[in-house]
Amino acid sequence: MEEVSVNVEGMVDLESSAFGSDDYLELVSTIETNSERLPDLKVLDGMAYKRVRPYDGLVVNKDFTWKLWIPQELTKSVNEKAHNSHQAAHGGVGKTLRRIKEYLYWPNLNTQVHDYVQNCQACKESKPSNVTLRPPMGAETVMQRPFQRIHIDFLGPYPFQKRQQVYFCCSGSSYQICFIEGFAKGECKNVVRFLIAEVFHKFGEPEVVVSDNRKQFVGKEFADLMKNFGIRHLRTAVYASQANASERVNQSVLAAVRSQLQDNQSEWDKHLSEIVFSLRSSLQSSIGVTPYFDLFGVNMTAHGSVYGLARKLKSLEDPELHVITHSEKLSLLR
Repeated sequence: MEEVSVNVEGMVDLESSAFGSDDYLELVSTIETNSERLPDLKVLDGMAYKRVRPYDGLVVNKDFTWKLWIPQELTKSVNEKAHNSHQAAHGGVGKTLRRIKEYLYWPNLNTQVHDYVQNCQACKESKPSNVTLRPPMGAETVMQRPFQRIHIDFLGPYPFQKRQQVYFCCSGSSYQICFIEGFAKGECKNVVRFLIAEVFHKFGEPEVVVSDNRKQFVGKEFADLMKNFGIRHLRTAVYASQANASERVNQSVLAAVRSQLQDNQSEWDKHLSEIVFSLRSSLQSSIGVTPYFDLFGVNMTAHGSVYGLARKLKSLEDPELHVITHSEKLSLLR
């Protein structure tokens, strides 16, 4: 059996004295004594594990149905780390639940997480309402491939820092993988260089690029880029920014930045890579999985210690049960 590290995505200390508390030892003893009557509970190396129904939206592709049952004394710190950390970027209830439920379990988990997120002061102060203020638009054309259509936009300019002051945002439609790049100047040549090097040459050329009507996207240099790569350029109508999917990504980025400001507002751009990590690894309600899983067919790993716990959870599975392969997952998704 593989040795599990003392940290699971930084959320729980597996060597905490809480695993030796009277309540937890009583739970372990009860499971061992009644193992035949409790087939969905097991004890391994002195820790309790529970077999649970895969999380809603991940029924087909969930790798592990066994979760580590953690003591109540640790639940508060797990909530804090799964919601407040730079990699979590103050995600909503669903995103926070997904981070915890991937490997962990405890009674009343849903209620505790919901109450914690709803009472988060940073979220109350920084996040806009998600209530739709306009009638929904028509049905969107379905894409068959990743990065077949991408949406691009600018954030900023913001107060000048030692690093960058303008940010360029790019997201792959339907797969919702986002990129953020910092530019000292919001010039078209920077956008062209980034798209070619970081998107086109790594993930393939798109069929459609959607943007607003900023000067960087309507000039000859950008038009030449579209022509040379055979890409159709769609520009959103004036005052109809909701037609560009990257606008929603912008909201998430800005909310995450505001939630990280706290007392030091001079280093607001330091955690952008962690914010991108959070957006790629957070459950998206519109697709039912994380953007990373939607693209690659596996969950994004946030900490090296996860591999050890994953192997241990996998060892608890019934070998007679059919395991869905990576290719089958991708086939079901598409």
